[in-house]
Amino acid sequence: MRALIYDPQVTSVNRLPMRSSGRFCDSLDQAELADPWQLNLDGTWKFQLLSSPEQVTAELLTGPVSASDWNSIQVPGAWTLQGVDSAIGDGLNAFESPHYTNVIMAFDTDPPAVPARNPTGVYRRKLSVPKDWQGRRFVLQVGAAESVLQVFVNGEFVGGGTDSRLPSEFDLTEFLRAGRSVQLALVVTKWSAQTWLEDQDQWWHGGIQRSVRLYSTPVSYLQQVKLLPGLLPPALKRVKGGAATTAEFAAKQQRTGTLQAEVLLAGPALREPGWTLELSVEDLGQSGRSRATTKPQAVPVWDGSTEASQLIGAMFVEPGVVRCELEVPKVRAWSHESPQLYRSLAVLRNPSGEVVQVHESKVGFRSVEIAENELLINGQPVLLHGVNLHEHDPDRGRAVPTERTRQDLQMMKAHNLNAVRAAHYP
Repeated sequence: MRALIYDPQVTSVNRLPMRSSGRFCDSLDQAELADPWQLNLDGTWKFQLLSSPEQVTAELLTGPVSASDWNSIQVPGAWTLQGVDSAIGDGLNAFESPHYTNVIMAFDTDPPAVPARNPTGVYRRKLSVPKDWQGRRFVLQVGAAESVLQVFVNGEFVGGGTDSRLPSEFDLTEFLRAGRSVQLALVVTKWSAQTWLEDQDQWWHGGIQRSVRLYSTPVSYLQQVKLLPGLLPPALKRVKGGAATTAEFAAKQQRTGTLQAEVLLAGPALREPGWTLELSVEDLGQSGRSRATTKPQAVPVWDGSTEASQLIGAMFVEPGVVRCELEVPKVRAWSHESPQLYRSLAVLRNPSGEVVQVHESKVGFRSVEIAENELLINGQPVLLHGVNLHEHDPDRGRAVPTERTRQDLQMMKAHNLNAVRAAHYP
């Protein structure tokens, strides 16, 4: 798809809508265990680096990968920090050299044009779908690719996307069969019209920069779970020794948290009455001990049985959209000094009451407001001490491992920093 590379108005083709983070599983028990409906595709892939996307052929997408012009590459990881015979992090002997620019572009053209020499990597591997995934939906997730990603299954184009720092997901259900294997090819092109939006004081790399996985969902599933935590205002109470201000009392008491949710469903559940969704909050590490719950909420469905029901439904019903709000008493407020977290669960049940899918996420309850030219967190003034962060690992580029992120955060805390501008990253 040339438009993905050359047309600034085309940012994706057949890509699923972006969604919030969180963990999906098929039961409350699985929420505590490893996910059986996920295949991690990180590791060694076969790889060729071409000088332009026009050099990609059907043979490269489906032919044998044993020839001498195919190399191995680690995913995730930049092709600018690994090569044919070099170790991870060796930019001097990489497939292509990394380079840094500040305020100038990395090539000499006018927007939105890209240079004729446009490094393009072809990643190949065999993908085998487990037999017990029969009758389910299959989704490929590529955590990030710089800067254009195109997906092919057995040489057939599936879809593509730009957005170098965001995950792209593609529904592969019609391309895969449980118990069978296919040839999966990911084509990544370094420069695109979108590159003009990403140029700012950074190292330029290329390749698959975050994890790749295949996961499976039921045919009726939670498409999106949006959560907005907050805090109710504290009550003003008198304490021993005199009156207390609202801010002083807020700092000394447990608060009532709020959790607003907007959940989008997809699949046959949109047409079948009786499906429910329940939102609850638990303490971390104490599964089954609910602090608060909405109880099961009916999932709206489309009723086309009569003209009247169609008219009413068109005006007032959003099939598959559940909105609810929960009050959670006696929570400890989240702050940068005390980052207290809780566990939220959104549970989808079918008309028989059986759990079909669960969304699990960690939430912290806090309030944020501006009052009298001050930033208030949980009613307390906060002075920001922050840094600008380009996510970068010296060995893997933008494929930053968890331990490196933790090391960065520990150094920030050691220097009394409490804010991070996540430059160019979600």
